Amino acid sequence: MIDGQVDNMSSAPTPKHQAVQRELMTEFNLYFRLI
Repeated sequence: MIDGQVDNMSSAPTPKHQAVQRELMTEFNLYFRLI
């Protein structure tokens, strides 16, 4: 926000991007629980 106005917003991630991110986070969580 600049002077109370939203500025230079990017679009939301695509569903495919969100699915890949979810899979990566799951793998990281499983890995770090084991060490």
